[in-house]
Amino acid sequence: MALELIVLGVSYQIISITYKSYKFYNEKSIRKDSFDDALITIDRLIKGKMIENINIIDNDRGLTNEIIITYREKHSEDKVYQKKIKLDNFDNKIVLETYKNNFRTGINVIMREVSDFTIIKKGKLFYLIIENIYGEERIQCL
Repeated sequence: MALELIVLGVSYQIISITYKSYKFYNEKSIRKDSFDDALITIDRLIKGKMIENINIIDNDRGLTNEIIITYREKHSEDKVYQKKIKLDNFDNKIVLETYKNNFRTGINVIMREVSDFTIIKKGKLFYLIIENIYGEERIQCL
């Protein structure tokens, strides 16, 4: 009987440790996945077709947190549309705003739980830095 209780106690501890480890790595994986999704979405938008201009607004220190993409939907049209990628500080998320005829027609969330979204210019290169509320950071060259 005592041996069975010892085996049961050890089994319970192993299951408890395994579950805590699973929960920790699952949450970490979800956070990393949102980073990957955001970077892929931004990369797809910047390297898309029919783009007229990409404007990265910077200040005198070379820092910014907004990308403006000007594009056409059809070759035959003269209409130019805009998409803005920026940090919504109020809700801590990176958003994509779509404008047609200077009116916002849509807003999509690219990534939630973001504390910082910065673009740094070094020479002719731009580096995108995204930091989440947990302090994890990703840097990508645009």
